[in-house]
Amino acid sequence: AVNDLQGFAYALKELGGLELTEGNWQNAEALLTEALTLFRQSSNQYMLLDTALTLGKVAIARADIENAQRYIDLAYLSVEPESMQIQKLHIDEQRARLLSLQGQHQAAFELLYRTIPVKRKLYSQQSTQQLHSLRTRYEIRAKERENKLLEQENTIQRVDLKESQTKYWQLMLLFASSLVISGLLILLVYRTKQNRKSLERLAN
Repeated sequence: AVNDLQGFAYALKELGGLELTEGNWQNAEALLTEALTLFRQSSNQYMLLDTALTLGKVAIARADIENAQRYIDLAYLSVEPESMQIQKLHIDEQRARLLSLQGQHQAAFELLYRTIPVKRKLYSQQSTQQLHSLRTRYEIRAKERENKLLEQENTIQRVDLKESQTKYWQLMLLFASSLVISGLLILLVYRTKQNRKSLERLAN
């Protein structure tokens, strides 16, 4: 499966990067070359470019000018100039290191100098995007807090309304009970008087 193939390629690339960090150039190149082959088979342009750049670093570290040039050329072929401008900068920087390794220091300086305005533009765009993203997240969170507060207020209002209704019906029940009890007392007093009158008439 393509996913399994790419997963294995990712693992190889990570191991190759570790070997590169530790200065094991030969092991790094072997692992990265295998990863590069797998990424090419799965048509993963981004990782193909990234792995080619890492192999370029290995070649430059080993002063292997021929392979360094080959990997840089592969990276240039893999990059999409419009959508991968940062990657294009990385390739140019690596190309400048290769030129310096070849003794072409002036050409290396000029290439790096040409990347400066591009870097500024990209970093400015990234900063603007990050600010926009932060603003959007803040507005979303503020809206969520506002909705939560409104929900809490509505809940409190519903509870208060329910309590008010409960108290109202309790008062109505109490009032009705009082009326019934008063009526019974009046009836009791009336019957008591009637009974007394009846007894008095019988006594007379």
